[in-house]
Amino acid sequence: ELLLDLGEAKTVESIKIGSLYDPKSWIFHPKSVSCMVSTDGIKFNKLGTIIVEGDQRNEAVTRSFEFSASGKVRFIKFDAKK
Repeated sequence: ELLLDLGEAKTVESIKIGSLYDPKSWIFHPKSVSCMVSTDGIKFNKLGTIIVEGDQRNEAVTRSFEFSASGKVRFIKFDAKK
């Protein structure tokens, strides 16, 4: 889980996070990533979950997870599952 505080509410259209794949170093993409946003850090609204299907050996070295958003956001929370 990762919680980001932008310091103040900002208008956003999308939110993106990336992951790295390097199996020789035991670094793998997550099986799923969820994104939640909040203006007060207490009540979060879930933007969605992206699930990675299949064999990671066929994945690119880097992968982006992008979520559509609208309105004001101060806190962004990502929940990545291994």
